[in-house]
Amino acid sequence: MKNSRRCPKCGGTEVIRCKTAVNGAYDKLQAGVFRMVQTDRWVCCSCGYCELWADPEHMKELKEFWGAPEEP
Repeated sequence: MKNSRRCPKCGGTEVIRCKTAVNGAYDKLQAGVFRMVQTDRWVCCSCGYCELWADPEHMKELKEFWGAPEEP
């Protein structure tokens, strides 16, 4: 949704980006004992579907903390 600006659920094209709230813990991912990575929320204005996206510059930190991706 972030890249295509199209909702994968309803096909809507009114997609907006909502920045993380300053003190909001919901939109943060743990990347260490005392380290959190902020995310941006992308919201479809047609159906309300939301996606959270972390900045690619933080992927190394997230992988180190959470480990390798699990096999399906």
